[in-house]
Parts: sequence; C-alpha cells; structure tokens
Amino acid sequence: MAVEPAKAESYEARWNQANVIEAVQLWKLNPSDQQKFFVLQKKLQDVQHPWNDPHVVLGFVEAFGFPAAEQKFRKMIEWRLRNKVDSLLKEYHPNPLLMDHSPVAFLADYDHEGDPIYCERGGACDAKGLLKRFSKEQLMRHSIWLREVQSDGAWLDDYKEQMGRPVVSITVVYDLQGLCGRHLQPNVISFFQRLMNITEEYYPGPVKRVIVIRSPPIFRTVWAVVKHFFSEESRQKMIFANKDYLTELAKWMDIEKLPSCINPNGTGKTARGMPKRMEGGKVPSHIKQGGVNYVPIDSGISEGNAGTIQKLTRVPSSPSSSTTASSVGSLSEDDDIITPMGKEIGIEVSKLDDETDSPLTVTVTANC
Repeated sequence: MAVEPAKAESYEARWNQANVIEAVQLWKLNPSDQQKFFVLQKKLQDVQHPWNDPHVVLGFVEAFGFPAAEQKFRKMIEWRLRNKVDSLLKEYHPNPLLMDHSPVAFLADYDHEGDPIYCERGGACDAKGLLKRFSKEQLMRHSIWLREVQSDGAWLDDYKEQMGRPVVSITVVYDLQGLCGRHLQPNVISFFQRLMNITEEYYPGPVKRVIVIRSPPIFRTVWAVVKHFFSEESRQKMIFANKDYLTELAKWMDIEKLPSCINPNGTGKTARGMPKRMEGGKVPSHIKQGGVNYVPIDSGISEGNAGTIQKLTRVPSSPSSSTTASSVGSLSEDDDIITPMGKEIGIEVSKLDDETDSPLTVTVTANC
C-alpha cells in the first residue's frame, strides 16, 4: 500500500517547493536525510511518471532505506509500465463474486493518531474457493486492482480534505477468524506468497503497526510457513491479540467505528471507493467458473468512482451439492482438508526452507 501519488501531471508541479517542504516536514527528515532526499530527487529526474512524487519516493525510502530506494523505485515504475498497471483503475471491471469475497479495505474512520485503518480479514477469505473458479492471473489482476484503489483511490481525497495532509502512516488490522486447513493448500500458499512479494516490492506502505487478531490454534502451523514471506522489519511491527482483541484494538482506535464482523457492536463502514462487504465467507459450492451464475450479495464499492462492477448474465442457481469429508491420505491441489478432530494430514507446500532449501511440511489438525 504505497502512499498516494499526487494528481499533478507534470514533474515540476509534483516536485514544487511547497510539496517538497510538506514532505520533508511530514516525514520528519533530519538535516542529513534531507540532503540525501534532494540527491535522490535529482537522480530520479529522468523518471517521467505520475508516481515520481515526493511522498511516494519517501515511502520507498522508509521501506528500503536511501541506498536501495532508487533501484527499488525504478523497478516499481518498470513493473507498472510492463504490466500496464496505470490503466487498471479506469479499465478493470471487478467481478461481483470477487467483490463480495474480498474482505479487504480501508475504513471510513481513522485511528487515535488520525491515520487510516486498513482492515484485511484473511481468515474469512476463501482463496481456495476463488482459485477453483478463477485463474491465478485473474485473481492476481483483481488483487492488484485492489492495491491500486488503496494507493490512488477516491478515499485519499476525503482523507486529505478531513486531515489536511496526505497519508504518512497506516494501522493494519489483520483478522484471522475462520483460518483453517483450506488456507494451507499449496496453490493458496503460493498465491499468497506471490501477492506478498508484489505488495512489499511495489506497494511499500508506511505501516506503523499490524494488529493480528483472533488467530485460531492452527495459526501456529500457518505462521511457521508464511512468516518467511514478511521482512524482519514487518514482523517487528506485529501485535498479536486473541481473547482480549477488542481491548487491544481500543488502545489504537475507536472500536465502535469497526465493522460489525470484527466488533459485534461496531457500526463502521469502508472508505469511499472501497469494497463494501467485509464478511467474506466460503464460496458456495454450486458457483461455476468465473462466477457466471453468482447472484451478488452486496456487490459494489462504497460511494465513489473506483471502477465499474462487471455485469454478468445470471442463471438460476443449482442446488448445493453435499460435501463429503475426504479421507486421510494424499491430497490433490483441489481437495478439501476436512477430517475428524484429532486426525492429522500432512501436506507439502512449495515454499522452501530458508536454511535447508527443502520443502517445508506442515501438519493440519483443525476442522474446517
């Protein structure tokens, strides 16, 4: 989640004296870092792109440090041009099934320090069910579109108007309620790893803390795998809260402004231009490839123009087929992990151990 680029079209307008002074003050650069920043600005003068903006550049400095910031920034611009990412907000039409089952958004309210709250309900996202109905490339395109909405969407204008400044820091709430064996499928793990790589490389956000809430016992198994996808700096910013998660969240934000799926007494909504629905949930078994027979629950985005919802031809839904528990044994990529409590299933994932360079094996003991 990168800091938003300025709307000004020309390099000179984006890097005018007022914008540079504002960036230096908001990012609290000391005299030494100010000099390094001015040197970096000169090095990047040849990059004629809307994302060549003081705040975006400083976001890369914050994430990677001055020595690596130039190379990382140039790599990001090349990636955007190569994959035509700049046109996604105008040209991409999100699928209703993906919109209803992508519980990720910035909220309409802010934390106690006036910074945005980004909420992602990883445990409620049925990535396995979505990967059965969409290709990895389709899901990745949708995920990148979401990153674009988060980084350059209409909600940022509202934030700047209300707070009088651009975004310089973010609180993340990551909800793991519902995490189970479905999230440990090899194709889900590999997709998540790829998305995390893209996020950290091309959308480095000024995250000040990540509050992980409601993690079930199986999280210990999942964390042993996915912690390798996060940088050490990112892991240092994480706070874990389970039974008293609302008490922990109340230290940082008004919990009444959280969605009801996180705080039962909450009335919070998502920010303008964000997906509305945060409940997530398992994709119904009768939904076909591409969601062509899906009847939206609450498709759309919160008020604002961040894209047009794809209109699909609806056909009558077929009765949901019964689900049979799979027996303990070898699993294909598409098998559900459903076992009696206490039974164990061993699965291999494609992530290699950093030290042994061999596949990590995890054991799943939870029902789903």
